[in-house]
Amino acid sequence: MRRRILERWFYDRLKNLLVNNTIVSGPKGVKEGGRITESLLTEYTPGQWQQIRRQERQA
Repeated sequence: MRRRILERWFYDRLKNLLVNNTIVSGPKGVKEGGRITESLLTEYTPGQWQQIRRQERQA
């Protein structure tokens, strides 16, 4: 039970960090230079989200 809570928190936090950023690299099929959206993330498992590298947001 506790593990599921921590996993949910981790992946929610990861999703918030990824969305609206530009893709630098990622798992097979991810288009570099594209925008990370919630719908894009639904195409991959949360474990694959960890492979997505993003370009830092411009402040």
